[in-house]
Amino acid sequence: MKMFKFSLFFIVLTISTSGLVAQSYRFLQTEIYAVQVSGGFMSNTFSSEFKQFGGTVSCDEFNSGSGNGMSFGIQGEYPLSNVLSLTGGLGFRDRSGLLTTSSTFPIRDDNSTSGFSQAVMENTIDASMQFIEFQTDLRYNIFENYGFVLRGIGGLRFGIPSAGEYNQKTRIVSPESIGFVVGNQTLQERTLGSGEITTYNPLQIGGVIGIEPMVRVSPSVHITASALYDLPFTSTLSDVTLKISGFRGQIGLRYSIRMFAPSPNTP
Repeated sequence: MKMFKFSLFFIVLTISTSGLVAQSYRFLQTEIYAVQVSGGFMSNTFSSEFKQFGGTVSCDEFNSGSGNGMSFGIQGEYPLSNVLSLTGGLGFRDRSGLLTTSSTFPIRDDNSTSGFSQAVMENTIDASMQFIEFQTDLRYNIFENYGFVLRGIGGLRFGIPSAGEYNQKTRIVSPESIGFVVGNQTLQERTLGSGEITTYNPLQIGGVIGIEPMVRVSPSVHITASALYDLPFTSTLSDVTLKISGFRGQIGLRYSIRMFAPSPNTP
């Protein structure tokens, strides 16, 4: 989340100090293609409908979850016009997170007037999920002047699972006087199962929208800061519904190949 907030701060700062007046200058006009490397932070949101998948099991349905991860990649860019370009790139995305559900049930309680009380239990699945993703999008120059460009982004994502593990636990939230008897111990928390995630959908499909400001460092180099939102079109898992959306905040370095050798006085 810190990287995402920093990206938004960078965007606001550059917009407020750039003048943002559309001028006749078009940096794409002399560009043949460009290459960009970027990295940053992801804030993941889970939307789910399942009681079990793979080796996990629960009496209650998991409906939501969240988590954080890292993102980095490389992409190439080809200009289609003076204000529009086509981008394609490959990246690593960590879409891990924690799913949580709670339940209550009556237990015998000699200290209660009714002889029973309510126990509250929390069931969690800590899912570590990494993907290799190909992203292709169109980038449109919304504002542009000599030292700054603000671009709108819209495109598609195609992901392939690279790794995945889960760890399911259950915990007694209340009352504190009860516990799980494991061997000779009484525990408030115990592990129900763990292992490798084996029910991935082989191809993850989604969309992406966002904005990207670019600050000119030299005729061929820009520093970029993108704020992106990932939308899921397919379920992450094949046996149950689990969709992962979220925000990406990224900082990048973009190098442009031009039609001519740039000089200090040539944009």
